[in-house]
Amino acid sequence: MIALARNGQVSRSRLSEFLWSPPRDPLGNLRQLISFLNAHLTAENANFLKADRRHVGLDFCRVRTDFHDLEGLARADDLPGADKIRNLEVGEILGDLDIGEAAFEEWAEEQRSYLQRNTYLALMHLLERAEDATNDALIEAISDKLLKIEPASEEPHRALIKVANRRGDKGMVIARYKACEESLRRLIDADTSLETRQLMQEIRSDWALAAQKPAGTPPTVRSEPDLLHPNERSDVAAETQEKTGSPLLRVNVRHVNTGSTVDARVAGLIDELVSEALADAAWLYSVVDDPADMLDVDYELVCSVSPTEETIRIGLRLLKLPARTLTWMQFVETPAADTIRAAKELAIVATAALEREILISETSSAWSCPPEQLSAHGQQMLAIPLLFRLTPKALNEADSLLTSAAERLPQNGTPMAWKAIVGFLKFGQGFTSDSRASREELHFLTRRALELSPKNAFAVTVAGHVAAFVEHEYDLAFQFYERAQQLNPSSAYYWAFSALAHCYIGNTQEAIDRLEKYRSLWPIDPYPHFFNTARCIAASMHGAHEIAVSIAKKTIAENPNFNATYRPLISSLGHLKRYDEAKYFIDELKPRQPGFSLEWFKKNYPPLKSDQHDNYINGFIKAGLEKD
Repeated sequence: MIALARNGQVSRSRLSEFLWSPPRDPLGNLRQLISFLNAHLTAENANFLKADRRHVGLDFCRVRTDFHDLEGLARADDLPGADKIRNLEVGEILGDLDIGEAAFEEWAEEQRSYLQRNTYLALMHLLERAEDATNDALIEAISDKLLKIEPASEEPHRALIKVANRRGDKGMVIARYKACEESLRRLIDADTSLETRQLMQEIRSDWALAAQKPAGTPPTVRSEPDLLHPNERSDVAAETQEKTGSPLLRVNVRHVNTGSTVDARVAGLIDELVSEALADAAWLYSVVDDPADMLDVDYELVCSVSPTEETIRIGLRLLKLPARTLTWMQFVETPAADTIRAAKELAIVATAALEREILISETSSAWSCPPEQLSAHGQQMLAIPLLFRLTPKALNEADSLLTSAAERLPQNGTPMAWKAIVGFLKFGQGFTSDSRASREELHFLTRRALELSPKNAFAVTVAGHVAAFVEHEYDLAFQFYERAQQLNPSSAYYWAFSALAHCYIGNTQEAIDRLEKYRSLWPIDPYPHFFNTARCIAASMHGAHEIAVSIAKKTIAENPNFNATYRPLISSLGHLKRYDEAKYFIDELKPRQPGFSLEWFKKNYPPLKSDQHDNYINGFIKAGLEKD
């Protein structure tokens, strides 16, 4: 108490009041304590304690305290050495002392708050001076002390990031940034500030530029940060990626440190399962776990584990970087004994959801970007919502964008796979005048996509649909689908497209089951009319005509441009003897596809290998669809 007094002395009555309460004799106890101290101090230091009838004091010329040392260092003209800062004690004052007196505890709490604040301000003043002098050793020593006082303070975190960057230690830069993120989230449930994110963007841009320069090229000196738009990469980074066959988006999977060993093990298990499930799943992104690559991450999948008395709550959150925008979240609560099973199920859900949510996020970003500034990835993302509009103009625009993306990504098969989707949509819509040429182009696109990306489950799935829908080669189609399932059993595209193939061969119950699996993986489909049409076909062929009609009408209300939806609707209305409704929808379809007839359907459209085929055709006849 005396050492913390500003003038180095405290009244005897105050000391007595704070340290001893009645019915003891406070003043008598104080006299005994002073006598004890004087008797046990060495002769060299015996004079440091001064006591008279009213006060007890210290001789600050003979007594040293860390706080007073720090105040002196902060005021001094010369910067201190790093060792002097490292030797300072900035822990909680009197933290292990239990006096048991309420007055003392109240005083101690006030002093702790005062000292912590003033120590922090003194160290911050020293940090500014050390940064001006670029004294990295001193910066590290001061920052470490500051973070012991306030772990969520971003200034010392940024200072340490800069030191690591000056040393060329990319791994440490990333580790320092991650430590800052984690501290803010754990302690104050906040994200890093714009200033910290801008610092990382500047460093990232510098690294990308340096990677393109020949050895010996001097570093670029910039007067201000070259900031990137949150949805853009640097031109150099984008150009480098467009020369490769790898996905252009990157995802990092991490778990929140709960402080519990058990919880950390559960979260670590989920990390492993999710990362393993994602590893072979994505045509849109790749999983990043190498610290040297962390600054190129576009999304972060965060796992958290919250235990209760009998259950464990597991959560996943998908964040878009660098703004850390929450894109998707999923929580499950499971008995503690079923944690592993729940973790496996959540990994499957996360794999499917990641594809859907990143697809939605990236297409939204592409729409907001000026066309002339679109990267190859942006062109591909913009093409997807266009092709699902299913109008001739939109399909042609999507085809043009994908052609450009394929030229800019010569080693990536995904744009070719999407071009194949455009091709078979034109074919199914009746927009092609030369079916032979269309087939040849589809063969080329699917073959090229698989040559470039043989492990891309999406490209393999598209090849399967072309084989089934266009060529009616079902054995080949199911070979593709089997391979796609091995590559990514969590792909909603695989389950939905393979369901259509089962429709075409008459396995309607299997088709319905697969479509239910697709809906469980993608309960919210960004383009529901496409695969809801598959549900119409399956229900109509299965004889569930009322269900087919109900689904079809809702689907047409969502998007009236998909000609394929009208066909099972018309057939089912014919079987239900609802002829007026059937005629209405035939009249709606004719202007959209003037060449549609029974003969066109028999020639171009599955199913062709089942008993249900004749029943399907009979529905058209009952509905009043005329032959050519």
